[in-house]
Amino acid sequence: AEVAKGIADGRTAAAKARDRRKLAEAKKNLENLINSIPEAKRYLAQNRAALRRLAEVRGTLGLFRFSYYEAFEEQLRPMEISASNDFANPECIFPSQATVTNATYPLARQLLLTINYKNMTDTDLNDFLVQSLSRSQQLAENAALVPLPDDTQATELAWLNGSTEPDIIFYESGSGTTVGTKQQADSASGQ
Repeated sequence: AEVAKGIADGRTAAAKARDRRKLAEAKKNLENLINSIPEAKRYLAQNRAALRRLAEVRGTLGLFRFSYYEAFEEQLRPMEISASNDFANPECIFPSQATVTNATYPLARQLLLTINYKNMTDTDLNDFLVQSLSRSQQLAENAALVPLPDDTQATELAWLNGSTEPDIIFYESGSGTTVGTKQQADSASGQ
């Protein structure tokens, strides 16, 4: 009878301790979620108030994060923006997950972690970057940002684990900026 109730199920003490930790973490997450409800309601009320104000004034233009547009898509009309200076044949680009991700929508911004190539061999920094990059898509979604594409994430992780070399921007005297490999950068600098 105890086995049926899950009391004496023969699990190890370590397994039981792990389950207790998971349960405690789940309870903490639930408590945090419950505590965040008033803030979420306040945020929603403020956003609805902003939308009402925009609707009241004819011809009003609002600038919002893409995640905000996605949440209120039915009430907002996005602006198609031309990325060219050709006024006779403008190429208007509509904001979407794809145009924000590939940076063709002119108002898109990127959040970048930039390091010096020489520092990629620093174990602590490399571990931090691998950890950050491995979690980047989930972190972006949690922050209501457009996540990094899978192929870009895989390429950058390959750079960090050393299976491929990243493109490096380096400067050659008199010839300006060049994009190449580490070997090309070393030979240009005489190393």
